[in-house]
Amino acid sequence: MERNVLFAGFLLAVLSGSVAAWAASVSFGASVSAEASAAADGSRIGPWFGNVPFETVHRGQYDYFGFQEPTHRVARNATAWKELWMMGQNVQDQPAPDVDFSKRIVVAVFSGFKPTGGYDLEVRRVIRTPWAMHVFVEETSPGKGCFVTQALTDPNHMVSVPTSGLPVKVIRSHRVQDCN
Repeated sequence: MERNVLFAGFLLAVLSGSVAAWAASVSFGASVSAEASAAADGSRIGPWFGNVPFETVHRGQYDYFGFQEPTHRVARNATAWKELWMMGQNVQDQPAPDVDFSKRIVVAVFSGFKPTGGYDLEVRRVIRTPWAMHVFVEETSPGKGCFVTQALTDPNHMVSVPTSGLPVKVIRSHRVQDCN
């Protein structure tokens, strides 16, 4: 876990400024340095590194997908997407949101069951590297003094990203909501 967080921090540092051009040229040779310099803001560094645009497909609190612990699932085709969607007890009567699987895949991130309201989960950023698609997720829990519903919740966030055969890695961070 610590290694993933350190690597994620390194990726963010590399992709956040002029260091990005240097890192790309060192890692992949001078052939990408011009392209990397043009994207020194970290938005895109050649086909290997960069921010990946994502769109929210669904985000919920009370869908009850049945995952007890934090996890994620990737749907790379319509069949897998419909099977995943039908797992949600409170969304089964709704059609699965449309996704063009010739161009996109769905990454669904779940926090697992939580004992009360006040918990949240949000995909904040997606970064592509040569080795994986890294999905950065922020989980929020209620702090001392927060008024919360007394109901079981199941925070989840499902996003679509451009099609890729790369493995998906989820990097989670945690924040406690200050309610005082």
